[in-house]
Amino acid sequence: MMESEIFKRVRKVLAKTQLVPEEEISLDSQLDKQLGMDSLDMAEFSLELGDEFGIALELRDIQPRTVRRVVELLADELLKA
Repeated sequence: MMESEIFKRVRKVLAKTQLVPEEEISLDSQLDKQLGMDSLDMAEFSLELGDEFGIALELRDIQPRTVRRVVELLADELLKA
């Protein structure tokens, strides 16, 4: 799966979990500062991503700072699967 497709799906999940319009979410959006995510939000986001992509991804342990890093982590995990 290409990173552009992963980004579209991640953006959809972020919009749903953070109640942010999709068009306001870019690859460079900072999860904590721009999207206001805390550790609870990150846990919920991880669960939603797991449902969306069919993999387990524990983002709280990795603590990505940007949407781009989440996309990169997902791309790596999907290659392994």
